[in-house]
Amino acid sequence: MEREFQVKINFAVFLFLGVYLVYGVYYAVTVGLYEASLILATGALFAIYFLGFRPYKYKIDKRTVYKYFRLRKPKELDL
Repeated sequence: MEREFQVKINFAVFLFLGVYLVYGVYYAVTVGLYEASLILATGALFAIYFLGFRPYKYKIDKRTVYKYFRLRKPKELDL
């Protein structure tokens, strides 16, 4: 018997990424793009981590749990 569970969207993560993006764009417009490049690069790394390297689906098959990620291989946990 195999069951699959979807991970719910975390509103706080998307709120953080959105506010960080707005701050980076505001900083780039007011100060300059060169000075804001560190802020924008850090925001891109945050987005890659939160959206790509965290599990988005779990699958349970008998005594094994599979964690699925968007940017890497699924991880198998033996119970």
